[in-house]
Amino acid sequence: MSLYNRAAQFAPFAALTGYEEAIAKVIRDTNAKKEDNEMDI
Repeated sequence: MSLYNRAAQFAPFAALTGYEEAIAKVIRDTNAKKEDNEMDI
């Protein structure tokens, strides 16, 4: 097996596409709700 093919075999890949974006959205939404609740107090 050539070095190029071997490197391609072990190259990183995104098993869960969109996961990072989904987590970031949940964090943003949670922080926004927290800020809204703090203003109500």
